Amino acid sequence: MFRILALVATLCAGMTLAVPAADACPMADAKMAAAGDLPKDASLVRYSVEGMTCGSCALKIREVVEQLKGVKMVLVHMDGTMEVAFDDKLTNADAIMASATTAGEYKFKKV
Repeated sequence: MFRILALVATLCAGMTLAVPAADACPMADAKMAAAGDLPKDASLVRYSVEGMTCGSCALKIREVVEQLKGVKMVLVHMDGTMEVAFDDKLTNADAIMASATTAGEYKFKKV
């Protein structure tokens, strides 16, 4: 048993473990969350978003809201805003906000 521990200690000597910073999310996530053009044939609603700290947060919110039936396009911006184009025959602003809140500890307000 001692030999195994000594071997592991020898192999790990000089190695350092880096813990990623909270804001170390890939910029690609932020770009993807805000990519696209809103369709002109849809209703549009805008929200302020509190609690986003990185592009991965924005992408997570976008992916959750896009699953709602009637949502045509979601853009989540790192300035703390979200724009949603939707078919008002299939969903509404309140349902969109309710869906968005399931993405995590974020706060949304219609603006």
